[in-house]
Amino acid sequence: MSLLDYRLVRAALSLTFIVLPAYYLLLPTFHHASAELALQVPQKHAASGKIEWQEPDGTTKSIPFIQNYFWLKFLDDQFLLASVVFSPSSNGYDLIGRWQFSQFLIDVGPLYVVWLLEGWRRGNRWTPAALPAVGLYIAQLVTLGLAAPIWYFLQFTFGTSAKGLTTQQRTIQKEYVPALLFLVLGLHLGIVGLAYFSPDHSARHWWVWAWQPVPLWIGLANVVLVNTVLKLPGLWGLKDQWIFSASTLSVIVGTISLGSWALVWLKSPFSFRETFIPAVPLAQTTDLVLVSRELLQLDYLASFWATFAWMVSLFLDMYAGDIITGVEFATAVSSIPIVCIFGGPGVALLNGWWWRERKLARVDRKTTEKTE
Repeated sequence: MSLLDYRLVRAALSLTFIVLPAYYLLLPTFHHASAELALQVPQKHAASGKIEWQEPDGTTKSIPFIQNYFWLKFLDDQFLLASVVFSPSSNGYDLIGRWQFSQFLIDVGPLYVVWLLEGWRRGNRWTPAALPAVGLYIAQLVTLGLAAPIWYFLQFTFGTSAKGLTTQQRTIQKEYVPALLFLVLGLHLGIVGLAYFSPDHSARHWWVWAWQPVPLWIGLANVVLVNTVLKLPGLWGLKDQWIFSASTLSVIVGTISLGSWALVWLKSPFSFRETFIPAVPLAQTTDLVLVSRELLQLDYLASFWATFAWMVSLFLDMYAGDIITGVEFATAVSSIPIVCIFGGPGVALLNGWWWRERKLARVDRKTTEKTE
């Protein structure tokens, strides 16, 4: 029995390695003066009733904010501020922010996939990981950078160790996968594309609002489809077709993420440091463009720090359970930054997650051979 079989040890590890460093990245936002200033800037613009900006040629453009989009004041107020923060990048008057946040949103696709697949792993059925759509929706409300570390903490702390999972518990419920390809591509990546590339700025603003509850729609739509349409004769067998498998879904979403990252490498006129690393402390600016850019940069960094720290914790769990060797553990950990640099965070996440799946499958095969 290893130390990681004890829940208290798992909690201490995930708190120290996942949560605290991610929140440390967000300290500029949490600092009282910075947080107050950061909120005042979008609040001021929201109170004006419109988004206004200057085009490169000096002309001023503006579009009115959508009123009563959800017809729930709490949601309308919450997402109004988010739509203000997204405006500089989606409407294109912050070119650096446009490169950064569009990549962030595309990399959220692989993150959606991994969270959802973990949610349908049989061994996670009675753990916080079993509610990925809820976790992702909360992330939309409070930002992914705040929500992801907590979700990973709960998932790692209350999840069963890799060694403790039976072969059946490791399996992912295949019936929940076929519709995901269309839901993730259509409801997430499709809407992101419309929010960023619609020719009309008002349409972009509308699609930004439409995207914000998307994780919840994906989760609900998938459950409904699995229990209705996909049970029809001729459709239930789709879960056994490779084209509707989790691996195919990951390849497609990962390829899109990789292609977007390649564009950042090859086409962006800005350095990686300019694009992804905050340059101006929040307390030193009241410019909406700079405030929005830094908030989204910090969110991106904190989200994927927590994601990769969780991944390393899973690798460590496998090493502690004698599923992988020390060399395999070191190789897996060192591959994360390498793949991240050349393929992007989304690809690095999928690469690490599927590497783990292959190792777990190897254990299952050995177990089967012994029983035979």
